[in-house]
Amino acid sequence: MNDGQMNIGGGKGNGVVFLFGALFSVITNFASVLLDHVFEAVVGGMILILFRVIGDEIEVWLKKQYQKFKGFWRALRNNKHNPPRGDGNR
Repeated sequence: MNDGQMNIGGGKGNGVVFLFGALFSVITNFASVLLDHVFEAVVGGMILILFRVIGDEIEVWLKKQYQKFKGFWRALRNNKHNPPRGDGNR
Protein backbone atom coordinates (compact mmCIF):
# COMPACT_ATOMS: atom_id res chain seq x y z
CA MET A 1 0.00 0.00 0.00
CA ASN A 2 1.09 3.56 -0.61
CA ASP A 3 1.84 5.46 2.61
CA GLY A 4 2.23 8.90 0.96
CA GLN A 5 6.01 8.99 0.62
CA MET A 6 7.85 9.41 -2.65
CA ASN A 7 11.07 7.58 -3.11
CA ILE A 8 13.23 9.30 -5.72
CA GLY A 9 16.55 7.52 -5.57
CA GLY A 10 16.90 8.08 -1.85
CA GLY A 11 18.02 11.71 -2.32
CA LYS A 12 21.22 10.81 -4.17
CA GLY A 13 20.53 12.91 -7.28
CA ASN A 14 19.49 16.08 -5.48
CA GLY A 15 23.05 17.38 -5.15
CA VAL A 16 23.63 17.08 -8.90
CA VAL A 17 20.38 18.91 -9.63
CA PHE A 18 21.34 21.65 -7.18
CA LEU A 19 24.80 22.03 -8.75
CA PHE A 20 23.38 22.25 -12.28
CA GLY A 21 20.78 24.80 -11.13
CA ALA A 22 23.43 26.90 -9.40
CA LEU A 23 25.74 26.66 -12.41
CA PHE A 24 23.05 27.75 -14.88
CA SER A 25 22.02 30.55 -12.54
CA VAL A 26 25.60 31.86 -12.43
CA ILE A 27 26.02 31.48 -16.21
CA THR A 28 22.83 33.38 -17.00
CA ASN A 29 23.72 36.10 -14.50
CA PHE A 30 27.25 36.34 -15.96
CA ALA A 31 25.87 36.42 -19.51
CA SER A 32 23.46 39.24 -18.70
CA VAL A 33 26.21 41.23 -16.97
CA LEU A 34 28.56 40.56 -19.88
CA LEU A 35 25.94 41.67 -22.41
CA ASP A 36 25.31 44.78 -20.34
CA HIS A 37 29.02 45.65 -20.41
CA VAL A 38 29.22 44.99 -24.15
CA PHE A 39 26.22 47.24 -24.75
CA GLU A 40 27.74 50.01 -22.61
CA ALA A 41 31.04 49.74 -24.48
CA VAL A 42 29.36 49.93 -27.88
CA VAL A 43 27.21 52.91 -26.93
CA GLY A 44 30.17 54.63 -25.26
CA GLY A 45 32.30 54.08 -28.36
CA MET A 46 29.62 55.55 -30.59
CA ILE A 47 29.35 58.61 -28.36
CA LEU A 48 33.14 58.99 -28.35
CA ILE A 49 33.29 58.82 -32.15
CA LEU A 50 30.47 61.35 -32.39
CA PHE A 51 32.30 63.78 -30.10
CA ARG A 52 35.54 63.35 -32.04
CA VAL A 53 33.85 64.04 -35.40
CA ILE A 54 32.04 67.09 -34.02
CA GLY A 55 35.26 68.28 -32.37
CA ASP A 56 37.19 67.98 -35.64
CA GLU A 57 34.54 70.00 -37.48
CA ILE A 58 34.42 72.67 -34.76
CA GLU A 59 38.23 72.91 -34.78
CA VAL A 60 38.29 73.67 -38.52
CA TRP A 61 35.51 76.23 -38.11
CA LEU A 62 37.26 77.92 -35.17
CA LYS A 63 40.55 78.15 -37.09
CA LYS A 64 38.73 79.91 -39.95
CA GLN A 65 37.05 82.29 -37.52
CA TYR A 66 40.37 83.01 -35.82
CA GLN A 67 42.02 83.84 -39.15
CA LYS A 68 39.16 86.22 -39.96
CA PHE A 69 39.50 87.84 -36.55
CA LYS A 70 43.26 88.24 -36.97
CA GLY A 71 42.72 89.95 -40.34
CA PHE A 72 40.06 92.21 -38.84
CA TRP A 73 42.28 93.08 -35.87
CA ARG A 74 45.24 93.88 -38.14
CA ALA A 75 43.07 96.10 -40.31
CA LEU A 76 41.67 97.85 -37.24
CA ARG A 77 45.13 98.35 -35.76
CA ASN A 78 46.53 99.68 -39.05
CA ASN A 79 43.59 102.07 -39.42
CA LYS A 80 44.28 103.49 -35.97
CA HIS A 81 47.73 104.62 -37.09
CA ASN A 82 46.54 105.77 -40.51
CA PRO A 83 43.11 107.32 -40.00
CA PRO A 84 41.07 107.88 -43.13
CA ARG A 85 41.34 111.38 -44.55
CA GLY A 86 38.22 113.17 -45.43
CA ASP A 87 36.13 116.20 -44.60
CA GLY A 88 36.28 115.48 -40.83
CA ASN A 89 32.56 114.74 -40.37
CA ARG A 90 33.07 111.12 -39.56
